[in-house]
Amino acid sequence: MKKTTFVKRIGSCALTLILVICSVVIISSEEPSTWAKTEVSAAVSAGLVPAHLQKNYTSPVTRGQIAGMFMNLLEKSSGKTAETLMSEKGVAVEENAFSDTSDRTVLAANALGIINGTGKGKFSPDGTLKRAQIAAIINRVATVMGIDTAGYAHDFTDITGKYSWADAELGWPVAYGIIKGVGKGKFNPGEELTTEQAIAITYRAYKVLCSGGTATLDSGADRRAEYIYEAHPELTPVDYDSPSLLHKSEDMGQEYIDKLTFICDSTTYFLQTSGKLSGGTGTTQIWTGPEHTLTLAYLRGYGIVDPFDGQIRTIPECLALHRPEVVVIALGMNGIAFMDEEYFNREYENLIGWIQDNSPDSVIMLQSIYPITPDYIHWGQITNVSITRANGWILKLAEKYGFMYLDVHSALLGEDGNCKAELIRPDGLHPNNDGLDVILEYIRTHGNPQIPMD
Repeated sequence: MKKTTFVKRIGSCALTLILVICSVVIISSEEPSTWAKTEVSAAVSAGLVPAHLQKNYTSPVTRGQIAGMFMNLLEKSSGKTAETLMSEKGVAVEENAFSDTSDRTVLAANALGIINGTGKGKFSPDGTLKRAQIAAIINRVATVMGIDTAGYAHDFTDITGKYSWADAELGWPVAYGIIKGVGKGKFNPGEELTTEQAIAITYRAYKVLCSGGTATLDSGADRRAEYIYEAHPELTPVDYDSPSLLHKSEDMGQEYIDKLTFICDSTTYFLQTSGKLSGGTGTTQIWTGPEHTLTLAYLRGYGIVDPFDGQIRTIPECLALHRPEVVVIALGMNGIAFMDEEYFNREYENLIGWIQDNSPDSVIMLQSIYPITPDYIHWGQITNVSITRANGWILKLAEKYGFMYLDVHSALLGEDGNCKAELIRPDGLHPNNDGLDVILEYIRTHGNPQIPMD
């Protein structure tokens, strides 16, 4: 895939990024969804989001509403005013460009070639913004800034018909991780965007455009186990096109791991007994039952050990009391022998609801169930066939709620379709010390962009 060298733009971008770190102010009392809070707050602090967009975050956003945000993106990323850019390009606002709007911001964006009309002299300011449109607009912003966006390919199969015009403008924003597909080789170009989705995508573009030559291509999905799934068709493969699947990233370090709280069964509990988390064997990052495990089917009314004082409390009580920054749900092994998808999802979504109700600011991340081996005492009732099937259910829930998904399962999977023997204890169920190291390394190197890092 083609790489681009960016022209360095330090001044306004550097200053604005400093302000992002120091100040987070959202004018409206209405809150964005949990998954979007970090990026929305950062975008507001960066000065990208006009006041009229700082509300109704989950409602569809219109073409007229977003023009100001994209002009802010252009000005703050380039360090130049719209007037300067138009002068450099030799263009001017055309007052009568559209019969249905005289908005100066819209007209300036149109003059610069960022936002086009919809035909017959119309702009359609009340029309909803579509996924294909925002990708094209961001691509054009980059072009106005002098970035060569040509030559980047995509492999979506649905950029056809009335959206074929977007084919040449998708490659660059997709390559840099600004916007992704929706899974199974699809982009869904005609899907309406909500306000918070448009803001989050714009902020990602801002970070890339402000990179000063250091932006990197999205490293893509981690397909290390793809050949294993192909060799074992009885296993449910990972959907590598899922927008919730965490991609490879830089190593986020121990500070990132320290932010995580695991609501988990015994397979992850061993992160505590091994002393691999901050606080050693006394870590407060592992939340599980007094028997050192949890069963998804039996969470209602069940008490866990509060790691801060050793008292037995329900999960909602612990959440309300401690409000963890990031919650990783690492459950599902216990119960999949008798739970169908409906039963599994009902109990899993109940847990999600507890987190959202009792710790609404927590970032929620869903983790796959680890693979096992035939040495497991209950092999047959539970196999990697049933585990990968349940992991597919978990990934779908991540997509439904806008959460990110950790495919740790694939990091432990061996060529025989079972957990690698060198990474698991003799019981065939629990990762050994080397396996736990692989798990933590995978989590660190598949960073979640929804988690704020100071």
